[in-house]
Amino acid sequence: MFIIKNILIVVLFLTGIYAVSCNSSRSAGNRTNNENVKNEKPKSPIPLSPDQADVKATVKDYSGNDDRIIASIEINEVLRYGASTPHLTKGSEIKLLIPEQLSDNQQNKFKKENLLLMRISFNRGLDNKGSWKLVSIIN
Repeated sequence: MFIIKNILIVVLFLTGIYAVSCNSSRSAGNRTNNENVKNEKPKSPIPLSPDQADVKATVKDYSGNDDRIIASIEINEVLRYGASTPHLTKGSEIKLLIPEQLSDNQQNKFKKENLLLMRISFNRGLDNKGSWKLVSIIN
């Protein structure tokens, strides 16, 4: 009878150790899976600077003289806005000032009826009027 009690105690003790070891390995696996899920979160895009917008637009006209290069564009779609950027409506036509250094490198992209993805910026004037300026062409 004494031997049976000892065997029963040893079996219960080993069963308890086995149950604890199975549970700890399962929780370790869950921790690893949770860490993988946390690391796989999609990266959100970097927000735009204030007064900027990413737009898809069609070039309607492109002209320039010695000191200014201006394109007339029609907004097809606004992809995203920066803080305090004026609202642009689909189909609206705006004049866009193009910096000389950008026009030298990418002048061939500004052909009539060409569709471009671009980042534009609104420059506020002293008289509460403003103008749009090309920041970059998005590839």
